[in-house]
Amino acid sequence: ILHGGLRYLQSMNLRRALLSIGERRWWLEAFPELVQPLPCLMPLYDEGLRRRRVLQLALAANDLLCRWEGRGGSGRGQLPAGRVLDRDEVIAIFPEVDRRGLRGGGRWHDAFVPNTQRLCMEALRWACAEGCLALNYIEAVWPIDDGAHIRGLGGRDAETGHQLELRGDVVINAAGPWSRRVAAACNSDTARLFEPMLAWNVVFRRKALTDHALAVWPRRPGGQTYFLVPWKGALLAGTGYAPWHGDSD
Repeated sequence: ILHGGLRYLQSMNLRRALLSIGERRWWLEAFPELVQPLPCLMPLYDEGLRRRRVLQLALAANDLLCRWEGRGGSGRGQLPAGRVLDRDEVIAIFPEVDRRGLRGGGRWHDAFVPNTQRLCMEALRWACAEGCLALNYIEAVWPIDDGAHIRGLGGRDAETGHQLELRGDVVINAAGPWSRRVAAACNSDTARLFEPMLAWNVVFRRKALTDHALAVWPRRPGGQTYFLVPWKGALLAGTGYAPWHGDSD
């Protein structure tokens, strides 16, 4: 799911919300064949922040931010406005909803990428068409350091063993779980570069409950909200998080 930043309105982080909205709009406009609008539904039971009035205000603020960020953009990046539904409308969309204390629901749109691998490949193809050079199977091994700045990287071709040097005005460490290993080789390691966490999603071999993504949670205090998404004839659920103290590999 390419979320538009609705969650950041809880903490009034408008800058982060606008950034997410803009990123979502860009992907919708740049790759229309691979990124599609996704209707989302959250049943409401008037518990905590999951109340009709609260979500109504949040959706109104979200729509305002979407219009502000999207000025001058193409129509495809603009998603339908969110709104609060009554109890019967929620049941019509999601017949298996827990009806005990159900007060209605909130519906909004995000974006969805059914085939993330294809999107990564198309983004890489697009970048190369714009002048990017992609070197596959090249391992970054040593930094090219002039004493003040990192000016490039020495690499090794994992298939042939050939060594090469790559230079540039800017070097970005985007090595994910191995970012600290790369940084250590450049004498710039710091713990905040990467904090390990286990993230998981589960695919259930069963028919989706509705054509909407469902924001649901266990009916107990402090229960985490999960998204249940229709995906290739199955049901995709997530995302769960847990601390990870093992090896990054």
